[in-house]
Amino acid sequence: MIKNITTDATYATLALAIAGLPATLTQNYTIEVTGESSGIAGFTYSGNCSTFKLTIQTPDTSVIDGAGATAITFGGTAKHNIEFIGFHIQNFVNGALYFNNTYADSDYIISNCLITGSGNKAIRCGRATSNVTLIGVTINVNASANILAQFNPAKNVIIRNCSFNNVSGFSTDRAVDTYNIASIIIEDSYFFGGVTAAVYLKMISGTSVINRCTFTGGTGDGVFVSGSVAGAVSIKNSLFVDQGSATLPAIYCNGSVLDLTLENNTISSNVSTVSTLVKALTLNTFHAFNNILANRHNTPNGLLWDIRFNTQGVPASYHSDYNLFYRANTSVTYLLSTQAFTPNSYYSLAALQTAQSVEMNSIQAEPQFEFADPPYPDYMLQDGSPGHNA
Repeated sequence: MIKNITTDATYATLALAIAGLPATLTQNYTIEVTGESSGIAGFTYSGNCSTFKLTIQTPDTSVIDGAGATAITFGGTAKHNIEFIGFHIQNFVNGALYFNNTYADSDYIISNCLITGSGNKAIRCGRATSNVTLIGVTINVNASANILAQFNPAKNVIIRNCSFNNVSGFSTDRAVDTYNIASIIIEDSYFFGGVTAAVYLKMISGTSVINRCTFTGGTGDGVFVSGSVAGAVSIKNSLFVDQGSATLPAIYCNGSVLDLTLENNTISSNVSTVSTLVKALTLNTFHAFNNILANRHNTPNGLLWDIRFNTQGVPASYHSDYNLFYRANTSVTYLLSTQAFTPNSYYSLAALQTAQSVEMNSIQAEPQFEFADPPYPDYMLQDGSPGHNA
């Protein structure tokens, strides 16, 4: 059943229920779907929410079938204030939900939804005027070279408690793709796979924050920061496991004069083809504290730390300490640039400390992760680990 809770009217389809709303809302409206929806394809909502809110919800994970098209487009020129709750959207193409409204400051909240299928860009935002929040959204795709959530452009983006996955046998291009947005916050979310990058940040004028996230299973960067990002990037309390490849580090800041902060992250690889765990070029400022970088595969290649600056020498804005470095093969090279794009190489942390007087409280040791003890999740530290209070 599809019902407008506000007016008590019932409808045969979700499209009819949305179309039955007044052109300009004069109060808050809630449309509720129970049971499986009859499907919706190519529908556009262009109404004016004014100062009110439109909620579209289901209490029982009703299915919306996109019938091989964009399921719902939120368009028009009037203000939107819309919350979309609890649905399972499937069989979509080029956007299960597409935010294309041109009003100066529209707000969209998508919560507790499951999106599945082989379509590209499950969540799609195409306007720099839209604020989009994803809470508890799971996106599972079974097609290769797809983008799971694209914000190109958008205003402010918030992603919390979300999961981005490829179905086994397929390879996602990018899980979260951003271009020309004001700011982004990603917290408590899980990313599996990605051949270009799990999170791709480009043309961001403000702050980018990634906190308490897990990245695993991809041959691309976990986080890629483009040269056109102007603001500060902060990555904290996150886990990167076997993420990357020969040319794509777990964290890669490429050609951007930006402020980068890394704190309390664990970056671990047991993949022979992974070359560098963290690589940053032409930074403005660098803050890195309490990180664990571990290349656990016994191969001769592989850098842990490749940090380069836009100015000669180690600038006063380099603040990095209390980190733990480990490489199973003793020929590890730690890199710190003393000239832009002309780094000096060090085969031990001690050599780096002596030459540059940096990382003076950091240590080089095996982190001793927990893998087999059932009460502890993988990559917690054993009781005797040197990483405790390092």
